[in-house]
Amino acid sequence: MAKCWIFAMLILIFVVQCIVANDLEMEAWRKNMESRLLKLERENVQLKMKNEEQDKTIKLLIEENNQLKEVFNKARINAEPPILVPGNDSRTLLNTSGARGEVLELSTDKNIHKSKRNGRERQERLLQSNTPHEGVAFYAYISSIHTPALEAKHIIIYDVVVTNRGNGYHRDNGIFIVPQTGVYVFTWTVVVQEAEWIDLEIVLNGSPFGSIVADTVNTASGDWDCSTGVTVKEVNAGDHVYIRTIDHRAVTIIYSGTNARTSFAGWQLL
Repeated sequence: MAKCWIFAMLILIFVVQCIVANDLEMEAWRKNMESRLLKLERENVQLKMKNEEQDKTIKLLIEENNQLKEVFNKARINAEPPILVPGNDSRTLLNTSGARGEVLELSTDKNIHKSKRNGRERQERLLQSNTPHEGVAFYAYISSIHTPALEAKHIIIYDVVVTNRGNGYHRDNGIFIVPQTGVYVFTWTVVVQEAEWIDLEIVLNGSPFGSIVADTVNTASGDWDCSTGVTVKEVNAGDHVYIRTIDHRAVTIIYSGTNARTSFAGWQLL
C-alpha cells in the first residue's frame, strides 16, 4: 500500500513538472510572438509612411504633367495660323486645333483689308531690311585762310567739296541737309594761327549738340592750335546740320592749307 502511494506521488510530481515546463515554454513562445508582432507593426507603419510619400509624389507629378499639357496646348494654338471659313455675311476664324471649338466671327471686308495691309507692310519691311541703302557721306573744307569779322552764330561755309554721296552737303551755305533718316557720325576741325582763338558748335535744326575751341592767345609766339570734334547723332530726313561760331570775334584768322585743313565731314552709320 505504501509503495502505491509513493508511486502515485511520483506520477503527480512528474505531471506537475511537465505542466510547469510547458507553461515556461508557452511563456517564451508568447514573448517571442509578441516581439515579432511589434516588429511587424513597426514595419507596417514604415510602409504606410512610404506609401503616403509616394502618393504625394505621384500627385505632384500628375499636377506638373497637367501644367505641361496646358502650356503645350497654348503654344500649339498660338503657333497654328487661323483658317478663314467663309460664311453668309461674315467670315469665321477657326482655330486649327479644333479641340476647343474656339470660333471667332470677324467682319469680312474690314479684316481682309487689314490683313492685306499688314502683309504689304511686312513685305516692305523685309525688302528694306534685305536691301542695303546706298549710303550717305560728305567731306568739305575751307579752301584758304579765312579772316572776316565773325559774328556770333555765324555759319561756317566749307567751299571745297571732296565727297558728297547723297548730295546732302550744300557748299553755297555750308548746311548739310539729311537725305535719309538714320544714325550719323559728324566731325569738324578748326585751325587758328598765333594769338587767336575761336569756338565752334555743331547744330541740328537750330539746337547745338557739340562744341570745340581752339586757342593760341596765351601760347608762345608762332604757335598754332587745332581742335576736332566728333559726335554721333540720330537724325531724320530733311534735318539741317551745320557748324557755326558761338561768340562774336572782330577778327579771327581761321587757317586752312595743305598742312592743316579746317573741315566738316559726316557719314551714315546705321
